[in-house]
Amino acid sequence: MKIREAASISRTQKTYFSVANKHYDIIVSEPSNPWVSGISSLFTEEFYRHVAGHMNDGGLLVQWVQLYEIDFASVASVMKALSPWFQDYAIYIADRDNILIVARKNAGLSLPQERVFAVPSLRQDLARMSVLTTDDVRARRVGGKAVLDPFFAGSPAPVNSDYFPFIDNRAARARFMRQMAAEPVLLLIADLPIDAMLSRPPSNVPAWRGLSIDNPSSRSLAQLVARFVIEGKDDVVLAHMRDSVAIVHMGAQDCGAAAPRIWSSAWMHVGRFVAPYLNDDKAAAFWSKLVPPRCRDRLGADAQHWFRLFTAVSERDAQAMVEHGSEILRRSTPESSPRDTLYAASATILGHLARRQPDRAREVWAELRERLPPGIEPSMELRWLEAITVSALRQQ
Repeated sequence: MKIREAASISRTQKTYFSVANKHYDIIVSEPSNPWVSGISSLFTEEFYRHVAGHMNDGGLLVQWVQLYEIDFASVASVMKALSPWFQDYAIYIADRDNILIVARKNAGLSLPQERVFAVPSLRQDLARMSVLTTDDVRARRVGGKAVLDPFFAGSPAPVNSDYFPFIDNRAARARFMRQMAAEPVLLLIADLPIDAMLSRPPSNVPAWRGLSIDNPSSRSLAQLVARFVIEGKDDVVLAHMRDSVAIVHMGAQDCGAAAPRIWSSAWMHVGRFVAPYLNDDKAAAFWSKLVPPRCRDRLGADAQHWFRLFTAVSERDAQAMVEHGSEILRRSTPESSPRDTLYAASATILGHLARRQPDRAREVWAELRERLPPGIEPSMELRWLEAITVSALRQQ
């Protein structure tokens, strides 16, 4: 896209659009925190309507929103205000405390382009933030409009408006209480590739390369874990994963005969963590090292379903996820690990949604209630998938 006009918005420039009466290709909105007097008006539906009215078709709005000193209801209120005025948007995690919303008028979003790094000054600025390639940008993507709109719609928060302000009345309290809206970060590091399977990615998506270790996505650590499993290359940043990988390597020698439960727990821990991020060119080697083929026939029935479920997740094989996830869920009881039960249910629901079967996804919820002990809260992934299921059913 050739950039004809660009603008940056501050509090004093809100009226600039009306006076200048120009249209722009890129508008960057980086206001101060909403608890600052008057700033919350830069997060309202009227503001976003006004901004969209001064953008060319295909133009981009880049909106900064902090996750500190704010609650999730306020973030949801802002997203409900922004979404109707843009055909597509995506949320990226800038760091653990901030997000960037990239929204496009009357067009869908494409992948970040490598040519950005051909500009020396920009490349240097990005390097200071450990953004070294477009993959460091891609890995920060939480999701797009198709999968995030339902999640935010599940919040009871109303649309933030100049006439019915919502975040203005909550911002000071959130600051005083030092609240954090952790949900976007938790969605980024989800155990399942929800955005990858339910959003419609552009064709010819390139394979993932190495990421900066400072990337907030779990993908950077998962790449190192996969390398450790395949090549035996240790790294100090592996931290808590190192022991599990070491047990995997030792257990593979005798297929876990010396300590079957410890070995099984280790390879399941490692497999679950790496599965959403595994590259196609590394998959065969990783699974062969994690649980060697000669050991797989010795696995119990439950363990075999778990192994096949993890490989299905890595391959984005929706049918196999449904098959093995539903079997694990069927075998679960209230005495089973709630985390395992929730994962199996989530993988099954995701498989159904990827196959455009929201009615089948809804049926999993009834079975899940029978398999969990009282008082267990749904995981973040499950909350997200429930919202997507409800939205899909309404659209039928």
